[in-house]
Amino acid sequence: MQVSSKQFYRFQLENLARLKESTAGLQQQIATGKRLTKPSDDPVAATQATRLENRQATLEQYKRNMGAAQQRLDLEETVLGQSADISIRLQELVLQASTDTLSQPDRETVALEMEQLADQLATLGNVVDSNGEFIFGGFRSNQPPFTRNRDGSMEYHGDSGRREVEIADGIRLATGSTGAEVFMRVYRGEGKPAASVFDLVEKTVADLRAGKSVGDQVEEYRAISDHLTTYQTIAGSRLAKLQVQSETNDAAKLVADTGLSELTDTEMDKAIMDLKQQLLNVDASQASFAKIADSTLFNYMR
Repeated sequence: MQVSSKQFYRFQLENLARLKESTAGLQQQIATGKRLTKPSDDPVAATQATRLENRQATLEQYKRNMGAAQQRLDLEETVLGQSADISIRLQELVLQASTDTLSQPDRETVALEMEQLADQLATLGNVVDSNGEFIFGGFRSNQPPFTRNRDGSMEYHGDSGRREVEIADGIRLATGSTGAEVFMRVYRGEGKPAASVFDLVEKTVADLRAGKSVGDQVEEYRAISDHLTTYQTIAGSRLAKLQVQSETNDAAKLVADTGLSELTDTEMDKAIMDLKQQLLNVDASQASFAKIADSTLFNYMR
């Protein structure tokens, strides 16, 4: 089949355009370090890359959730540790006050210190996190959960809502306990209703000032200490779970990062070699085209 000069020129120009486009693509890959610059470069790889990018985004969100949870749990564990220390001092004071030989002024001194310790517990119960939210208020985190009434009783204004965050696919973690759980419902043993730490202290203080014996209340203060220590342990176990899941998520992130890199990153050595070859092809094609074009024009002139 005879090929006209017009068809020949068009074919050569299209071939040069393809070579230059391919060369430009390789140059862009080398400059950006990315093999996939648009989905049409490799539709299958682009789909897989999108899936991995979505996975990366999900893992990053889990990481942010875990960071916020760790801040709250670290704070809660510290506060509960301080609360447990206060409960030990309360227990020591009740033991001291249970002695029949204690004078009434001394009993008043013990009562005053116990009131101050109860106020310290309320202050700890009103601790806020880095966002200014009260950590023991449940879902009502924008107001102090503990306030003292005019009659001296302590009132809890929070709720029983427990905040949770998602830290992995299908895994949620509580970011703390509520003030109701920690300070308002102390388990005192079989057959006894749960009681508020503040109510127990208030009763002891009233009995001390009335000259009544408080020896039968020693066990209740052991229960307070055990109760607060238990919640400190719960906070610690949540932190431990957070650490384990963080390591698991980091491993998953590494897998996603590696897979995405393999799909999208430029293989520099290969790309550079391909570019050199393409540049040679462009030069050769241009030289060949020019030579043939000159020869054709010369023959035409003859």
